[in-house]
Amino acid sequence: SSFAMNFDGKEVLSFVPASFQKILLESRGQPLKYGHHFYNERVVAILDLSGFSSLANAWSDSPELVSETINNIFSSAINEVHETDGEVINFAGDALICSWAIPSPCSQEDLELTVRRATTAILEIHTKIEDEGDDDHSLLSVHSGVSLESASFVHVGEEDKIFQALITGRALENAGMALALAKPGEIVCCPVFSDIYAEKGSGDSKIRLVPCSDASGFNVLTTTRKKTPSIAKSPSSRGRLMSLKQQTSVSVMTSSASEHDLRSDLSINGYGAVTLVEKQEDWNEFIDKICHFLPPAISEQADQLSDFRSLNTRQVVTTVFVNFDLKKHSTADDQQEASAQALYLQTLFQHILEILGRSEIDGMVRQFLVDDKGCNLIVCFGCPGFVHDDDPQRGISFALALMNEITYLNMDVGVTTGEMFCGCVGNLGRREYAFVGDSINMAARLMQVRGVKILCDHGTYAAVVSDFVFKSHDLVLVKGSEEQLAVYQPVSRADNTKKEQPWDQNFVGREETKKKLIECIFSNSIALVLAPEGYGKSKLLEYTAEVGKKLGFSAYTGIASKMQQQVPYYAISGLMKQVLRLNTAYYELDAASKVLYVSQQIEFVVEKFMDRGVRGMGSSNFMNVETSARFERPRDGPSRRGSLDSEIHADSGR
Repeated sequence: SSFAMNFDGKEVLSFVPASFQKILLESRGQPLKYGHHFYNERVVAILDLSGFSSLANAWSDSPELVSETINNIFSSAINEVHETDGEVINFAGDALICSWAIPSPCSQEDLELTVRRATTAILEIHTKIEDEGDDDHSLLSVHSGVSLESASFVHVGEEDKIFQALITGRALENAGMALALAKPGEIVCCPVFSDIYAEKGSGDSKIRLVPCSDASGFNVLTTTRKKTPSIAKSPSSRGRLMSLKQQTSVSVMTSSASEHDLRSDLSINGYGAVTLVEKQEDWNEFIDKICHFLPPAISEQADQLSDFRSLNTRQVVTTVFVNFDLKKHSTADDQQEASAQALYLQTLFQHILEILGRSEIDGMVRQFLVDDKGCNLIVCFGCPGFVHDDDPQRGISFALALMNEITYLNMDVGVTTGEMFCGCVGNLGRREYAFVGDSINMAARLMQVRGVKILCDHGTYAAVVSDFVFKSHDLVLVKGSEEQLAVYQPVSRADNTKKEQPWDQNFVGREETKKKLIECIFSNSIALVLAPEGYGKSKLLEYTAEVGKKLGFSAYTGIASKMQQQVPYYAISGLMKQVLRLNTAYYELDAASKVLYVSQQIEFVVEKFMDRGVRGMGSSNFMNVETSARFERPRDGPSRRGSLDSEIHADSGR
């Protein structure tokens, strides 16, 4: 791997959470594919740091200074988490999603000690940020939410593309609820923490839990000391802590140093045991898997980089911020539900990668994660390795493709274009490729405007107005802005796409037929093509589907030849597999997980279309519909093709 040649092993590993490193090590000799690991209990905290955008704008002429400052702040937080035997799972914008493992088997004493370690780290982070005295850092603030519940570690992706590691489950959901209750500077804990601290007695007299005024059971965790008590580091607790360490493995080759030096060098930040890989082929396999988790902006330029700092820059980037409505199905309470949830996330992410892989789009996945608000996706155009002359156009095209092709989920999308800091933040313990600036924050704000599926800012609109059709929208007031802003709602591509997109290159002739088929796409009409065998009906339909996708429409294909005429509804079943996204991984589930997954998919599709309604032909009006279908065989014997009786009833009241 060219990447392994340019970077130290520790540098590579820092982009992947330690728990996922262990998972990859345990899968030696197996192909990399999506998976999940379910835990009954885990402490999860979300630390939301705000003010980085202000720093980035104040020092816009010095990306190195921005990077150094952000690195110092994140490094301090990462070290505190690791020193108490936790780990940083994700960087969620300006926030850190952290986790502390509960030992297995677990006594009540073990559980309480893990909770105390977690709260100690969070209090230390808050204290350090609050104690920063210079004017530049005074712009920063932090608030946190912490929970103790079940959680799943999930990794999704495609072997020939990229993977993303994320955490899901009740613990994350409750931490998000606690975070929403926390004011700047506050740490809000879920109800179980009050029981744990109530039983401690005088030993923790400096730590107090104050009930939240607007939520039953949640508490604000405070300390009366400027320096929080180092529960996890005290001499009396040290031996107990060491026995509780989760032996998360970090792998290195043994050829470059002695075993003692390697172990002492890599056992940093509470990582636990170091696994020494003696075989070069095992090391190459491990690094190859790790590289699939690297940010594309880095992996795409691996053979040209000497160190990560060369990536730090300010560039004009188009950001697409998406929230998929997964709130009803974002948690899993057991292994079976976790399996179905992991497959759903894998299916969604595969669909996203499929769209991004098209030559006319080609963007970088900045982030794909689940939180209490659903599933968030950030895709960037114009960052290092993904710079094009038409990045705003690509961003709007991607947003429209998501809206029109991922029909089984409701979503909200914000698109912005602006200059921002792009670079690596963190340290050897944990780092990530980040984007910092007002533009990406504005994309998140536009995504939160309810009632509109896609909104973009004026910078994006000005760059693409001749290429897309826009619908007028009122001025909006978004969080962080004192004035109402002009926003724009893209609807579709403009009708000048024929001369810009050479769709006919691979299909010559039959101009009149192709014209009629394309007109059917725009008019929501139905076309029936009748022709002798060998005329090219299938090719015509493939051509129409290709044009439809390029225009931002969904396209599903069901085909039945003479050989399949004995199988009832063969073509319909093919369509349903596409609509419900039943891929190869689906067939690897057990029967119960299959039923659960299909049930969730059907519920998503029904909710999606009952929410959106059915578009009238050539009209912007919507109506709700009720559909009923009856499958039956004729009485005179087996059906060659089966029959379908269906009725559609328009009923505005249902």
